[in-house]
Order: sequence, then structure tokens, then C-alpha cells
Amino acid sequence: MAGTAQEILVYNRNIVINIIALILIGSMAIWAATNKHRVREMRMFMRMCVLTAGISICDIVYYSEMKKLQTGDANAAIFWGWVLIDVFMFLMVGQWLLFVEYSLHQSNDVIKRDYKYIMIPFWVAVVFIAGSYLLYNDFVFDRIPPEHIEAYGLIGGYITRALSWIAKGIIVFYYIFAYYLVAKEKKRIKIPNYVVITPTVICFILGMFYNRDYLTRVQSIFFTVGLFLIWFFMFRRFAFMDPETGFFTEKYLKVLYDNYEKAGENGCSIISFTPKGDPLKMADVLKEWIPEDSKTVRLSNGKFLVVSEALNRSVAKRYMSLITEQAREDGIDVETDFATRADEPVQKFFEKMM
Repeated sequence: MAGTAQEILVYNRNIVINIIALILIGSMAIWAATNKHRVREMRMFMRMCVLTAGISICDIVYYSEMKKLQTGDANAAIFWGWVLIDVFMFLMVGQWLLFVEYSLHQSNDVIKRDYKYIMIPFWVAVVFIAGSYLLYNDFVFDRIPPEHIEAYGLIGGYITRALSWIAKGIIVFYYIFAYYLVAKEKKRIKIPNYVVITPTVICFILGMFYNRDYLTRVQSIFFTVGLFLIWFFMFRRFAFMDPETGFFTEKYLKVLYDNYEKAGENGCSIISFTPKGDPLKMADVLKEWIPEDSKTVRLSNGKFLVVSEALNRSVAKRYMSLITEQAREDGIDVETDFATRADEPVQKFFEKMM
């Protein structure tokens, strides 16, 4: 496999590429660790940084050991590096899907409720991709009787390729599922949420399917670029988000005005909550009961506005009662208000509720 001077140069090049990827990942991780937005998305982003760094580190170890093959000093790190790289890639995709889901709905409850079974095929894919290497490697071949090696190699080759492609097919399903989530959200709520996934998906797919040739396998750089794009679009959303609660700020009101102006006759409802107590505790209460078709805005005067399509008054009252009761249990008194826009200008309607 290894030995020529040209191959050694390629290995060194790939090591340098992975070191560059590590530096970029480290820069994004430092930004995430020091950013003022202390929201769940940031923790998810940090996990993706760790997984992508794991891919780079495994690749560096892999190519360092490949350089030793010609002297016979290489060890099992070559094999385990190859296994862990694909496992880390799959875990990265799984974490990314949860990140997309949370970015769309800002709700842990949705993930806990809907992803209990959705993630089962994902873990099957992780087992398959790991198994495809564990069953077909030099360690196993050394323990096969010589008369059975040819048959085992042929059958094992078909089995491992089948496991690998099934695993990758499952991961492709999750890419498609992410598009389904975004499309479903856009159909239900026309308000922009600035969740963009296509550039990242392209990078991830290139990384996943550009890792078979041991001379050109530098998938970590593709995943690093994908991670940068996640960072870029997250940063763009954070310009509209309150760093303490993860809710939108008053800057986002202009987006809401434009949306409902374009909606024409379609009305909107606003439920306002004015807490007399810790606003962060109030935010935690609201996060537990966010209506799926709404946006929550934190105002500088302490109010929280829950904005949605036109609601029936009885539905709104039940929701306000639920929030008020939960807040009271947490030691917070809350003043509430509710209104649905009729034919008045959108901005005037919002200002009335602010």
C-alpha cells in the first residue's frame, strides 16, 4: 500500500490538510465557547466541532501510521483510525439533524417526543458501518485457515460492501428527512427562520463519499467547511436572537411586519406575558409550552410576545391559563393580554400589544 516517495508526499499533504482543518475547527469552537448566546444550539454546535475534530485527528494518526508501513513499524491505529473516521462522520450527521430540528422548533420536547424511534435506523447505520470494518480486516484474515481465506475474502467482501452501502443509504435518508422538516416548517409558518441546510448537506455528502481512496481521503476538510456554513447561518440567526433566552429580539419585529403585510387578509394573534419576577425563569416556562406555529419575541421592556396565526379566543385563554399557572408554581406573577389583528396596520397592531 505505502512505500513510494510519491505516496509519502501525499500522506504528508493529507496530514497538513487535516491540521488546517483542526485549526479552523478550534477557531470555531473557541468562538462557540466564548459567545454570549448561551443556548442549546451552541452546545449542539460544540458537539459537532468535537466530532469533526475527531475525524481530523483520526486521519492524522492514520496517515502517520501509513508512512511507517514501509519500515514495518505501523500498528493497529491504521485499522482503528479507519473505523472511527466513519463512525464519527455518522455521529456528526445525527447531531446535525437534531441541530436542524431544534433550530426550527426551539423545543427539547419535540426532540424527546418525535425522535425516540426516528433515530433507531441511525444507530443501525452506525453498527453496520463499524461492523463492515470489524468483519473484514487483516486481524480477522490472519485467523482464517489458509484454505478458507479465498472464500472468506469473496463472501466477506460482498457482505461488508452491502453493510457499508446500506449504512450510507440510511444516512442519505436523514439528509432527505432534514429537507422534509424544513419544507414542512416553511409550509406551516411563512415567517423566515433563516435555517439553511443545502450548502452543509453538499459538503457532508462530499465528505462521506470522498473517503474510499486511501491516497485522497481528506473528508475532514469537507466536514469542516460544512461546519463553517452551519456557523455562518447560525450567526446570521443570532443577530435576531436574545442571547439569554434564545427568543427573538425586537430586531425581528421588522421581519414579522413584512411577513404579515404580505399575508394581506390573513390575520395574526399576539399573546403577551409581562412577568413580575425573574424573566429567565419566565422564559424557561414559555419554552416548555411553545405553540408549534408561533414565534416568541422578548422585548426590552420585559414583555414576551407569542406571535402566531389567528387564534380562537378560547384556545388563547387556555394557553394563557396554562402558562400563568406554571409560572405561579415557579414563584412568578404574570400579567397577560391577547388580541387578534383585524383590519388595522400590522405595525400599529404590534405597537398596541407592546
